[in-house]
Amino acid sequence: MTPPGFRTPVEPMGRGWEDHRSRILLLDLWDRWNNALELCVANCHLEGDPRQPMARVAQVRSALQEAARRGGPRGHALVLAGDMNAPLISSAVASYLSFGAVVPGVSEFGMLVDVGKICAESGHPYSMTSAYTPDPNEFSFTLRGAAGHCHMLDQIWFDSTRSHCQGLRNLFRSDEHKLAVLNRGLPHAEDPSDHLPVGVILKVLPPAAPVEEVIPEIVSTAELDLLKEAEVLWEACPLSPEQRSQYLRCEEVLREATPVGKPSAEELAAYEAAQRALRSLLESLPEECQQILQRVEELKKQARKAAKRSAKDKGKDPAGKKSMPRTELFWALLEGDYPLEELKKVNLEGFDWSGRRKDGKTLLVARIGRALCCTPKFEEALNTIEWLICSGASIEQTCTGGHYAIGWPNREETEIRFECEGRSAISFVQTLQVKMRQNLSAWTDQDTFLTKVMSLFIQTPSPNEARRRVSIDEGIAELWEKSLAAKDSHDLTIETADGPVTAHAHMLKAASSVVTAMLESPMKEGKTQRIEIKDMPGKAVSLFVEILYTCSAQDEPDHETASHALDLAHRWQVEVVVAILTDLLAGMITDGNFLAIAEHAVLKGLDRLKTAAKSFGAGSTKVQADLKEGRLPTAVLQLFPAAPKPSKPDGPKPKRRRM
Repeated sequence: MTPPGFRTPVEPMGRGWEDHRSRILLLDLWDRWNNALELCVANCHLEGDPRQPMARVAQVRSALQEAARRGGPRGHALVLAGDMNAPLISSAVASYLSFGAVVPGVSEFGMLVDVGKICAESGHPYSMTSAYTPDPNEFSFTLRGAAGHCHMLDQIWFDSTRSHCQGLRNLFRSDEHKLAVLNRGLPHAEDPSDHLPVGVILKVLPPAAPVEEVIPEIVSTAELDLLKEAEVLWEACPLSPEQRSQYLRCEEVLREATPVGKPSAEELAAYEAAQRALRSLLESLPEECQQILQRVEELKKQARKAAKRSAKDKGKDPAGKKSMPRTELFWALLEGDYPLEELKKVNLEGFDWSGRRKDGKTLLVARIGRALCCTPKFEEALNTIEWLICSGASIEQTCTGGHYAIGWPNREETEIRFECEGRSAISFVQTLQVKMRQNLSAWTDQDTFLTKVMSLFIQTPSPNEARRRVSIDEGIAELWEKSLAAKDSHDLTIETADGPVTAHAHMLKAASSVVTAMLESPMKEGKTQRIEIKDMPGKAVSLFVEILYTCSAQDEPDHETASHALDLAHRWQVEVVVAILTDLLAGMITDGNFLAIAEHAVLKGLDRLKTAAKSFGAGSTKVQADLKEGRLPTAVLQLFPAAPKPSKPDGPKPKRRRM
């Protein structure tokens, strides 16, 4: 969505990240009008040896894996194009792009492809479709015309979930042109290249709402589907930025003027005036826009009705099971700029406030970034941010991926873009303010908004800050230990890698909404009261249970056992045990286990443990030496962002390989 005052840009696409893989250039482009629209273009010229089909697959696979790491289908639309050096009609690389694997039995240039071990490692998250239909009569390359080989080597593939094909360039200007090429071959005076040009017109679609988890069947998806359809139509509506801003303002005025209960004469007059203003604006728009916006409003109305029906049905499950938090719907509303009142209507019992988007952005970073694109809704956004913090969203939680970009079209000097990985909500706001204040006249309103956000960070207490430690009588601790030792009364069995560990089901259900969902479900865990976690050592599960019951351990655990127990507490969302084990591991860091604990802290986003690891690493001679020589893993390097890059060894440059 574009702030008011935007004009049609000369360069509508901004340039993001880029990467060079084996014979493939990846370039990310973003829409200056809509920060949610990104396009990743992969320009390739694959291995030319006809006897190396799997080398071409490996090159494409490497590029798609890097694109997936940079956001995947959720983060961008993908187009892969260029000289594949393999026929479209039948080849290993075409099979890989279409199915995510090289199908056994596929042939290329008339030879059966030896798939080899790479088949088991294949796969990509995109739904790739060829712009050109595989046809043995079509070709883009030939040296000797009909007397030689004619193949469709030049290809364009796109992710069909994020873009639609609107038009295709014809390979030949006419049937006569095709016959002439078959007679004379390529290149020629009229066609100066040995390859014919290919081209496609694509419509890039916005991403669907992020999906964090599968919604159980007892939760209706009607409301979510309606909101998704409304969001797609709104993004596709051909409104100018000024018209979008005017429409949003009219909507907001109408919403605020809608009376509750029996209205007074003044309230009724204000409501009717707001209706007339919105109707007048609609009538001034092109007919196509009117039809789309009327459909959007109808879908929103149907969604509200579906929400009311869902609310009435809540609690009517005959088995008495609790519903899971509606995470997908919550993210859709949060990123769709819906009012705070709508967010509060969503069932958030057991919701994970430390969850992230698919691209790795945290709740607060996603909401703040979205708010900057809609100036009229700054106050509404501040209320939502304050509520998120009070509910449990951490201002110190860091992003694990994603990038942010914003700028005024036709004014490249205002363009701001940076990676979000490793940034908390605090550092995200700080980075934005530093960059915006370099050209403050363009970002006055946004800078004021970000200053208010920082004030919220200072003033709004997190629910976790209220947790305090207290002293208890030794006799109470002994009672807890006896309860743990009373194995005859244990009614829950946890199957581990080393055998069973038992506990009281009510104890774990009280501590973990995840365990509650498993044990109260009609699935195997609920029927047998047994949970299988065969990837977890028995010692780690026993330590987890001991700490949950008694806040202590009979034996001194090693760092590996404590790390596994922390994994389990994190998986089951038992925050009190996570906090205890985090403090335990922070006191166990040595030169020998620093890498394991530090990497654990970074990958799990455990801020207190990261702080302890960073403090230890700063004072450790061995860690500093490893840092200087570039021996630390990539994840651990995030703890030392200011560290200089390792120097390259002296010596002659390697010879360039001639292609």
